[in-house]
Amino acid sequence: MKIIFLSDAHLRGGHDKDEASLVRFLDSQSSLSALVVLGDLFDFWTEFASRHHVYDLYPHYQGVLSALIRLKKKGTRIIYLEGNHDFSMGGFFTGTLGASVYPLSAGIEFDDKLFYLSHGDTIAMTTGYRLWRRFLRSVFFRTLIRIIPPRHVIGIAGALSKKSRAYSEKSAGAAVVEENLKKSAKALLKDGFDVVIFGHSHSPGIYTAPSQKGLGTYANPGSWAKEGNYLLWNDGRLSVEKFSG
Repeated sequence: MKIIFLSDAHLRGGHDKDEASLVRFLDSQSSLSALVVLGDLFDFWTEFASRHHVYDLYPHYQGVLSALIRLKKKGTRIIYLEGNHDFSMGGFFTGTLGASVYPLSAGIEFDDKLFYLSHGDTIAMTTGYRLWRRFLRSVFFRTLIRIIPPRHVIGIAGALSKKSRAYSEKSAGAAVVEENLKKSAKALLKDGFDVVIFGHSHSPGIYTAPSQKGLGTYANPGSWAKEGNYLLWNDGRLSVEKFSG
């Protein structure tokens, strides 16, 4: 079984080099059993009212959305773990792509191994972030975006994402986040999972740790944005790869 795990592309559209390379990468795949997106594929995505077509709402993402459709037509299963920049994925993903979408986490078996999959943003949340995340997924927010024109919501979200990236790049937060992810992964391995995969920290790596069954694996694909990093599971072997095409 061949599976690709990728995370944190933070696609913004326009002349986004990361999106262009991702489209080439997806189109180059063959005999791929599953594509697992571990959140934050987009810098912002949420579902709006069904009367809005996704290509009208997100014309800047049309390239990668079309590439995902082509990948699905090749028989690849698409699994999507929502992140902190993309949530309430909506009918395009569950209907058009037939994707399995998980708002928080998923336990899925591949090659007789039990995988725990999550973006990772809910690990060791601050109070402020917990409240913000709850607001974005609330009935009030869903009602609000039915009143405000979508282009305004997308514009505001883009500005907030830019500030968030600037803050993250200036802080030492990534190392702290990754350490918290590793601690959580170790606990999950002891609870019976064979492999734990998180994104969010933008820190690629594969590590072993004691598990309920002996030794288990924690892995992070790192970030597609600027790096082209991803994880490859190929017949029981996990590796960090980089696409430079």
